[in-house]
Amino acid sequence: MNRSIIIWLLAIAQIKIALGAPLDNTLTQDQNEAEEIIESNHDKFSKFYYENLKKASWPDELYPLIADYMSNLRDWTIANKDTIIESGLNEELYKKLQNAIVGSLNIANRLAISPDSCIQQLLLKESYEQTFELLSLVRDTKLASEWWFKHRQFEADKKSIKERHMEQFVYKLEDKIPEFIQSLNYDERNEHAEFIEWYSKFSKRYLLEESVRKLPEIRLFFPKGPIWQRDCDFKNTGL
Repeated sequence: MNRSIIIWLLAIAQIKIALGAPLDNTLTQDQNEAEEIIESNHDKFSKFYYENLKKASWPDELYPLIADYMSNLRDWTIANKDTIIESGLNEELYKKLQNAIVGSLNIANRLAISPDSCIQQLLLKESYEQTFELLSLVRDTKLASEWWFKHRQFEADKKSIKERHMEQFVYKLEDKIPEFIQSLNYDERNEHAEFIEWYSKFSKRYLLEESVRKLPEIRLFFPKGPIWQRDCDFKNTGL
């Protein structure tokens, strides 16, 4: 990060501190209103960015996909029970595998209805990882190949969904960012000069794929405050 960006970020931090503190009585009414507008616009865009980034990074549409994948695995492991037990899993481990698969299936179905449940998200991550770990112990070449094919297809479908939602997020940003920039006066534009310069490259020079790759850079200009942090956010690690 170059020195100018660091200075710019420090300036933003100072603005936030000032906005959060009692205003000096010597400020005029116009100055008070201007600072309130800056705070409102900045926070509004930050909220839009992080909430929509979360939805694009891990769309709710993935939960039905996970449920279908687990339902398929459940039927497949039942049909191949004897071979699975003979080729790496004993009866006890096979039972754990079934419990993990059924648990993942049930949790994914619940999350498809209530996707913001923190506890259910963590339970799904735990049961999914246990399923993957146990299936990795299967030594039968044919079964291992069949499972890996199912898993690769699931990953491909998941990637396709996430890419589609990320593209939609890019299009939303193409509307939202100009709104934010247009709300800034001359002095505010100078304060946000680094971001405006970045956006001119983002909107004019990059193809969609490159734009998606460059999205995380917005965080340099709109650091994620505590209000937007989640105690239960496993989604960025993926399944």
